[in-house]
Amino acid sequence: MAVRMISRLELILTALVVGCGGESAATAPTGTLKGKLTITGQSSPAKTGLVFQHAATGQLFLALTNEDGEYFVAKPTSKMPTGAYDVSIQPGDTEDLSPKGVEAALDGPKDGVRSKPPIEIPKKYRNAHESKLGFELQAGPNEKNFELK
Repeated sequence: MAVRMISRLELILTALVVGCGGESAATAPTGTLKGKLTITGQSSPAKTGLVFQHAATGQLFLALTNEDGEYFVAKPTSKMPTGAYDVSIQPGDTEDLSPKGVEAALDGPKDGVRSKPPIEIPKKYRNAHESKLGFELQAGPNEKNFELK
């Protein structure tokens, strides 16, 4: 029986998304969002979190990057109300707490070769009010790329 480990980031952000809502906007125009996140010219690490907060309602939407830094908003839904959004970037939970992951961490690098260090996300991007990554979501499909420096 395979058990999927849920990262701490996914758990925290899911709780925030479920706990924060706003007015029901069943008739309001919506859009979808996808794009790419790069950090100093490199693709962001997989499972980097992008948190989008709708300025008018406070409602939160979440996306996680893939190994190429690409993302699409899917939580709690892919349909986002149009309007202004504040954005923050959260580092993914890269710890593998499975028995094999812990064993590999204790054993150290294979053949004395260390993997390259993870890309660091500057702290200013972790706060939506300091990140200056805000944007306006339009009705229909939207693509927004973010370059962190």
